[in-house]
Amino acid sequence: MKKQSASAPRCHHRPRQVISQGSPLELKQASGDKTRIEVRLAKSESDLALKNLEGVADCRAINGAYVLHCQRPPQAIVALVKHLETQNNELVSLEIFTPSLEDVFIELTGRRLRD
Repeated sequence: MKKQSASAPRCHHRPRQVISQGSPLELKQASGDKTRIEVRLAKSESDLALKNLEGVADCRAINGAYVLHCQRPPQAIVALVKHLETQNNELVSLEIFTPSLEDVFIELTGRRLRD
Protein backbone atom coordinates (compact mmCIF):
# COMPACT_ATOMS: atom_id res chain seq x y z
CA MET A 1 0.00 0.00 0.00
CA LYS A 2 1.28 3.45 -0.93
CA LYS A 3 1.53 6.17 1.65
CA GLN A 4 -0.26 9.42 0.90
CA SER A 5 1.85 12.48 0.70
CA ALA A 6 1.85 14.63 3.80
CA SER A 7 0.84 17.61 1.71
CA ALA A 8 -2.50 16.90 0.08
CA PRO A 9 -3.43 18.91 -3.01
CA ARG A 10 -5.20 22.16 -2.20
CA CYS A 11 -7.52 24.40 -4.08
CA HIS A 12 -6.55 28.01 -4.10
CA HIS A 13 -9.41 30.42 -4.43
CA ARG A 14 -9.20 34.11 -4.94
CA PRO A 15 -10.59 35.78 -1.82
CA ARG A 16 -14.04 37.20 -2.36
CA GLN A 17 -14.88 40.65 -1.19
CA VAL A 18 -18.24 41.55 0.27
CA ILE A 19 -19.31 44.71 -1.52
CA SER A 20 -22.63 45.21 0.23
CA GLN A 21 -24.99 43.24 2.40
CA GLY A 22 -28.50 43.47 3.76
CA SER A 23 -32.00 42.22 3.04
CA PRO A 24 -33.23 42.45 -0.57
CA LEU A 25 -35.31 45.51 0.32
CA GLU A 26 -32.34 47.20 2.05
CA LEU A 27 -30.06 46.53 -0.93
CA LYS A 28 -32.62 47.94 -3.38
CA GLN A 29 -33.14 51.08 -1.27
CA ALA A 30 -29.37 51.58 -0.87
CA SER A 31 -28.95 51.44 -4.64
CA GLY A 32 -30.55 54.84 -5.00
CA ASP A 33 -33.87 53.21 -5.81
CA LYS A 34 -33.42 53.86 -9.54
CA THR A 35 -36.23 52.83 -11.85
CA ARG A 36 -35.18 50.83 -14.90
CA ILE A 37 -36.70 51.81 -18.24
CA GLU A 38 -36.08 49.46 -21.16
CA VAL A 39 -36.67 50.89 -24.61
CA ARG A 40 -36.38 49.58 -28.14
CA LEU A 41 -35.91 52.09 -30.91
CA ALA A 42 -36.51 52.04 -34.66
CA LYS A 43 -32.86 53.09 -35.28
CA SER A 44 -29.81 52.57 -33.12
CA GLU A 45 -28.79 55.40 -30.82
CA SER A 46 -25.68 56.42 -28.91
CA ASP A 47 -25.56 55.15 -25.30
CA LEU A 48 -23.84 58.39 -24.33
CA ALA A 49 -26.57 60.55 -25.87
CA LEU A 50 -29.24 58.63 -23.94
CA LYS A 51 -27.20 58.70 -20.72
CA ASN A 52 -27.03 62.49 -20.94
CA LEU A 53 -30.82 62.91 -21.06
CA GLU A 54 -32.49 64.70 -18.15
CA GLY A 55 -33.42 62.28 -15.37
CA VAL A 56 -31.19 59.45 -16.67
CA ALA A 57 -28.39 58.28 -14.37
CA ASP A 58 -27.01 55.51 -16.62
CA CYS A 59 -27.67 53.86 -19.98
CA ARG A 60 -26.50 50.54 -21.40
CA ALA A 61 -27.29 48.76 -24.65
CA ILE A 62 -28.28 45.16 -23.91
CA ASN A 63 -29.62 42.65 -26.46
CA GLY A 64 -30.91 45.29 -28.88
CA ALA A 65 -32.59 47.34 -26.15
CA TYR A 66 -31.43 50.35 -24.18
CA VAL A 67 -31.65 50.11 -20.41
CA LEU A 68 -31.99 53.50 -18.74
CA HIS A 69 -31.56 53.78 -14.97
CA CYS A 70 -33.54 56.78 -13.76
CA GLN A 71 -34.26 58.50 -10.48
CA ARG A 72 -36.87 60.69 -12.17
CA PRO A 73 -38.68 58.49 -14.71
CA PRO A 74 -41.28 61.06 -15.89
CA GLN A 75 -38.60 63.60 -16.81
CA ALA A 76 -36.48 60.89 -18.44
CA ILE A 77 -39.37 59.71 -20.64
CA VAL A 78 -40.21 63.26 -21.75
CA ALA A 79 -36.53 63.95 -22.51
CA LEU A 80 -36.27 60.65 -24.41
CA VAL A 81 -39.28 61.41 -26.62
CA LYS A 82 -38.00 64.94 -27.38
CA HIS A 83 -34.54 63.55 -28.20
CA LEU A 84 -35.98 60.89 -30.51
CA GLU A 85 -38.02 63.55 -32.35
CA THR A 86 -34.89 65.65 -32.99
CA GLN A 87 -33.07 62.53 -34.26
CA ASN A 88 -35.99 61.49 -36.48
CA ASN A 89 -36.14 58.20 -34.55
CA GLU A 90 -39.12 56.33 -33.13
CA LEU A 91 -39.89 54.54 -29.92
CA VAL A 92 -40.81 50.90 -30.68
CA SER A 93 -41.42 49.77 -27.07
CA LEU A 94 -41.01 51.03 -23.52
CA GLU A 95 -41.19 49.03 -20.28
CA ILE A 96 -40.77 50.36 -16.75
CA PHE A 97 -39.37 48.22 -13.91
CA THR A 98 -38.71 48.90 -10.26
CA PRO A 99 -35.17 47.97 -9.17
CA SER A 100 -34.40 44.25 -9.02
CA LEU A 101 -31.58 42.50 -7.18
CA GLU A 102 -29.86 42.04 -10.56
CA ASP A 103 -30.01 45.83 -11.05
CA VAL A 104 -28.33 46.27 -7.66
CA PHE A 105 -25.68 43.67 -8.62
CA ILE A 106 -24.93 45.46 -11.90
CA GLU A 107 -24.72 48.81 -10.13
CA LEU A 108 -22.29 47.46 -7.50
CA THR A 109 -20.10 45.30 -9.76
CA GLY A 110 -20.48 46.84 -13.19
CA ARG A 111 -21.40 43.50 -14.78
CA ARG A 112 -24.34 41.15 -15.24
CA LEU A 113 -24.69 37.93 -13.23
CA ARG A 114 -23.90 35.78 -16.27
CA ASP A 115 -20.88 37.80 -17.51
